[in-house]
Amino acid sequence: MNNIFVKLKNVIYYVSKSLSSTIYKKHFHCFLVYRTVFVCSASCQVVKIQIAPSQQLLLGEILRCFILFFEMADVIWHDFFLFCVCALSPAEIGDLHDLETLDVSMNQLMSLPDRLHRCLSLQNLTVDHNLLNHVPRHLCWLHRLNQLSMAANRLTFLPLDLGRSRELQFVFVDNNVDLKGLPSYLYNKVIGCSGCGVSSHSLEGDLGEALGEALSEALVGLPAEVKVVASGTDNVVPLEELAMRTLHRIYHHRPTDLSLLPPITLPKSLLDLLQFPLGHCHRCSQAMFTTIYPKLFPLRDTALAGVHRRTTVSFVAYCCSSHCLRTFDLQG
Repeated sequence: MNNIFVKLKNVIYYVSKSLSSTIYKKHFHCFLVYRTVFVCSASCQVVKIQIAPSQQLLLGEILRCFILFFEMADVIWHDFFLFCVCALSPAEIGDLHDLETLDVSMNQLMSLPDRLHRCLSLQNLTVDHNLLNHVPRHLCWLHRLNQLSMAANRLTFLPLDLGRSRELQFVFVDNNVDLKGLPSYLYNKVIGCSGCGVSSHSLEGDLGEALGEALSEALVGLPAEVKVVASGTDNVVPLEELAMRTLHRIYHHRPTDLSLLPPITLPKSLLDLLQFPLGHCHRCSQAMFTTIYPKLFPLRDTALAGVHRRTTVSFVAYCCSSHCLRTFDLQG
């Protein structure tokens, strides 16, 4: 680490001198790291990261170097270059609790960091033109996130709770050709979905059969935790789902007397699911774990049809029971 830091200081001196860089005002300092842009507050907290296309990533060590550099340096220069970006974002990003903007477009990313949901100050996340085929549902716990852009990826499914947060107002998923379903929470948001759900067939023939096929396509990519996709005729919620909901209420509203908790030990996978449920009912907000009751609303049949023309996506309401399924109203 010390050798890296020495090299880092040398690079800062050489490049900043050769570029005749200027020092930013005290409020914000901005500089490039081999196509990686860091923006820091006056207190040297990283508030923005923008990573441009490159081949490989040493960002984890870069971040540690910069934290050390922020503490020791008297000035921070603008426009200096160091390393580059990546095939996989580092877990260390989750430790940047003051991070407000993250742009990792065009980096061939196949997944996002599991700990990204710990960036509690994150407001803008851009991951356009990558290779993502799924979005971790943990992102729905970023309650300050205002804009999310995931255009031109390989997405097939979006988290059930995406858009549930009132802060999230802008969601762009354009040109994900295999994405056919949007959570109904996004109906009242500013969305971009041009080029999504492009399919060679249309809803022809028997409408009920066609809608059933469309619903199946919209649910492609469902999380592995989903064991039952129920319908309006399934009036009884499976026992496993009821048990998980009960445990969630116990663990989520933990009593002060720990002796009241059930004397059981759960596998880590179930504990993680209890901490981060599959989603919440779009009708009543009941947490859901292994069973969903989906309801399809083709976008072309909604008031947004005139706004979004080059798409065949549908809004999907995920409900917790047949009652919520029957009473859910997309425009209500």
